[in-house]
Amino acid sequence: MLKYGEATVKAICDNCQIEFSRKYQLLNRNSRKYHYCCHDCSIDHKSKLYRFKQLHNQCEECGESYKVNQSQLNNGSRFCSSECLASWQSSAYKGENNHNYVKRVSYNCDFCGEEFKELSSKLQNNKHNFCSKLCYGVWRKNVYEKQANVIENKRKTMLDNLNNGRISSTLTKPHLKITDILDKNNIRYKEEMCDNLFSYDVYLTDYDLYIEINGGYWHCDHRFYKRSINKTQLNSIINDKRRKSYVKNSKNKDILFLWEHDIINREDVCECLIFEFIKNDGVLHDYNSFNYLLNDELFLNKNIEVPYMDRDYSQIVKLVDNEIREKRTTYRKNKHITFNCENCGKQKEQLLSHYNKCKNHFCSQDCAIKFKQVTYNCDECGKNFIIPKSKFKNYQEGRVKSICCSKGCKNKHISNNSNILVKT
Repeated sequence: MLKYGEATVKAICDNCQIEFSRKYQLLNRNSRKYHYCCHDCSIDHKSKLYRFKQLHNQCEECGESYKVNQSQLNNGSRFCSSECLASWQSSAYKGENNHNYVKRVSYNCDFCGEEFKELSSKLQNNKHNFCSKLCYGVWRKNVYEKQANVIENKRKTMLDNLNNGRISSTLTKPHLKITDILDKNNIRYKEEMCDNLFSYDVYLTDYDLYIEINGGYWHCDHRFYKRSINKTQLNSIINDKRRKSYVKNSKNKDILFLWEHDIINREDVCECLIFEFIKNDGVLHDYNSFNYLLNDELFLNKNIEVPYMDRDYSQIVKLVDNEIREKRTTYRKNKHITFNCENCGKQKEQLLSHYNKCKNHFCSQDCAIKFKQVTYNCDECGKNFIIPKSKFKNYQEGRVKSICCSKGCKNKHISNNSNILVKT
């Protein structure tokens, strides 16, 4: 015996007049007046029913006439589009008319002199007032930090730190060797040159080029530290990566990295590399001293080695102890799980709480999107295009009659099918 509502009955679509089968419970739900064979017929028939019941109303913003349903008119429809509504709101709720408005006091910027308004509570205790962070930054750099008393106070603080051992005043042996090479060849330079974010070991003033002298331990030379990386080395790798990216993106230049082992054991290679760096105006095939050899002339090694700062972070983390990683980040091994992406198969590590919430698991957002898509040929023109898997499933189950790549193709397909039905 079939349960109540599970019996299949036949009905005629109120839009296309085609006979179709449906469960009695679904067909008689909420005492429906109209019945449709598919979603497309439902939309098409409803648009025909309500098209002639629309009224005309005048937009309060642009003054144009637009069609609106009676229910929308009863609910206070006043604008023809969201753009007109936004335009009206931008003027109607501006300034003092806004319910969140708090009265502001006029001030003059102490740098550019431009008048601006701000809450009195924010600026009443300030000696100087600025209209923006940019004005404050430029004023501090060009005015405040150039005052004689500020310079003198900084100088005293620096000397005090050096005298008390808070800052080491001793240059490393590799650093002294490089400065000796530069002095011997009359190349002008500046040591520990600083900009807004980073400091650089050596700055060649005549050529606007940067040289970094990397110690084997502190900057973690990959030739000697292959099994594990400690906390200090990890911080140095991250800072080197940031410094290199900053110089490349902001100054469009590359830094020459001279490594301690090469400076001590192959000083001639480093000297020739500096000359080549200057001669080519900062352009080299590789910017690490361990990738070069010297045999009458300087040439690049066939097997190029990649330092840790140029490697992907996921590769570096594998060499870091979990204890160090946990202190630096929120990582906890017992709270993470490793899985393979369901789309590309790539291995990914994720929080266990996030993993349990999801039905499917992916290594990135792109893989999640691709997993939910399928390639299909347009029913009208045959063009290959991407559709959601859910839409394709509806097509297979008969809920959607056709799938087309555009509205134009869909209209053509509907008209062609209707002509065939009329002829038959």
